[in-house]
Amino acid sequence: MATQHHRPLKANTSTSVPKESRPSSKNENENENENENEFATAIRTALDVHAPPPCALHLPPRHIHCPLHSANHPPTMPTPPRAPNPTTLTVHQSSRMLEVAFEDGAHFRIPFELMRVYSPSAEVQGHGPGQEVLQTGKRQVGIDDIQAVGHYAVQPRFSDGHDTGIFSWDYLYHLGANEAELWARYEQRLQAAAANRDAPMVPAAAAGGACKSH
Repeated sequence: MATQHHRPLKANTSTSVPKESRPSSKNENENENENENEFATAIRTALDVHAPPPCALHLPPRHIHCPLHSANHPPTMPTPPRAPNPTTLTVHQSSRMLEVAFEDGAHFRIPFELMRVYSPSAEVQGHGPGQEVLQTGKRQVGIDDIQAVGHYAVQPRFSDGHDTGIFSWDYLYHLGANEAELWARYEQRLQAAAANRDAPMVPAAAAGGACKSH
């Protein structure tokens, strides 16, 4: 399997990308347009979905007969359906949203905070069920940088320093399609832990954790 290369995304202001409504201040408007051009245009590198992922293996189709009653030939598990490919991604700094449009017509505006508290990183998800690390104090989190991971994901660097979450197209679709349910689950976890959503995170070392968390 080929090694995956994370390519820094470089700005190219020649490409037109969707913009959200203009802020009232001229300076804020210029900064917003600058940031959106930089991130959204650069992300087009990752959206070249016609190129195969670095780890794609092209194998001939095989028909395998697995009788359900045979212990030596257990039935194969069906492959979960994959999300459609995205067509545009736009980072909106002022509203702290990642706007994603998919080729099936789905269109989501995913809050940075939701991405951060559900980051698909071991620092957040732990190393197994029940080991998730509850994230707090992320309401104002931003995205300072974003990189393409092959042609199947992006890896943002959040303003709190967290940068180990790789957000695949499937995972972004999941966050967008299930946003209401995910917020409700997050609030339930906060209540169960008697935690404040806006409380700063306790450093992992002080909390006795094995993995760092920002």
